[in-house]
Amino acid sequence: MPKSGISIEKQQAKEAARILAKMLWKRDSSKEIKMLMMCDEVYSNLHDSKFCDQLPDQPKSIKSWIASEAPKYAREAGRPSEK
Repeated sequence: MPKSGISIEKQQAKEAARILAKMLWKRDSSKEIKMLMMCDEVYSNLHDSKFCDQLPDQPKSIKSWIASEAPKYAREAGRPSEK
């Protein structure tokens, strides 16, 4: 019987990514962490976990996994301005 849908392990990896991103953005009091920066951070954290085998080849590929947790400032284009 052919596989259909997404594996339980992949679902768990996506949920872990969302939870981690939400926690890190909550701690971002200076509101500097943009979407791709968060992708890199979450990817590196999950790469050292049991979810390593479930991750895509590139950090930016998990953008769709964490997009629902991104605050408005993280979705805005461009780098944060120098203050």
